[in-house]
Amino acid sequence: MKTNQIKRKTGMYERVRAYVKKYHMLQEKDHVIAGVSGGCRSVCLLFMLVKLQKEMRFGLTVVHIHHGLRGESADADENYVRAFVRSWMLNFWLFMKMSEDMRKNRS
Repeated sequence: MKTNQIKRKTGMYERVRAYVKKYHMLQEKDHVIAGVSGGCRSVCLLFMLVKLQKEMRFGLTVVHIHHGLRGESADADENYVRAFVRSWMLNFWLFMKMSEDMRKNRS
């Protein structure tokens, strides 16, 4: 069987897990701080980290930065990340960071 055929038959989590273990990327005493925007890629990363955390027992904190640039859409992203974090009982940090241009326009 060719290498690319093996990869297709192995799930994404198993490939990520094998890579993390092969290169000793996470240890039990480590603490990962994951930036999560609420988009599909960062949420997928968070799913992987939550599953790895249960197996490898490292610390995990989620950070979301609300830039105030996209109005209700940005609020929805924050609420989605907050609900996800709450449901998994993860540490959560929220930063409200408005750009200088946004501050000037609001004054």
